[in-house]
Order: sequence, then structure tokens, then C-alpha cells
Amino acid sequence: METINRLLEEKLILAIRGESGREAETAYRLNPEKLRQVRNELIWHWKNWAVLAIAIVVGAIAFFVVMTNQQ
Repeated sequence: METINRLLEEKLILAIRGESGREAETAYRLNPEKLRQVRNELIWHWKNWAVLAIAIVVGAIAFFVVMTNQQ
């Protein structure tokens, strides 16, 4: 519940309350105003991993080329 309260405070999620005559249940949904911010942060996360993967592949190819030229 602590995590939900924190997300509510930061307005990353919104609470949807049921009608007063029915069972008291609460649903949560992403805040559409914050959704763009979340998407941008996720894109940067994946871009960083892609750059790291490309750097490893280029390094491996360079290592292979150097080692085959020394023989």
C-alpha cells in the first residue's frame, strides 16, 4: 500500500472510486498526463542498452580482426 500511496502522491496513477451504493472498491489507472514522461524515460533506458550492445559487438569484431591479422 505504501507504493500505491507514493505513486498517487507523485500523480503517476489515478484512483477510480466505485459508486457510493456499491461495494467500496478502488481501481487505479495510469495518469495520461504523465504517460508521455514515462514513455520517454523507458525509451532512453532501451537506447542505452542498445548502444552498449552495439559497442560490445563492434569491440568483438575489432578484437577478432586484430587477432587474425597477427597470425
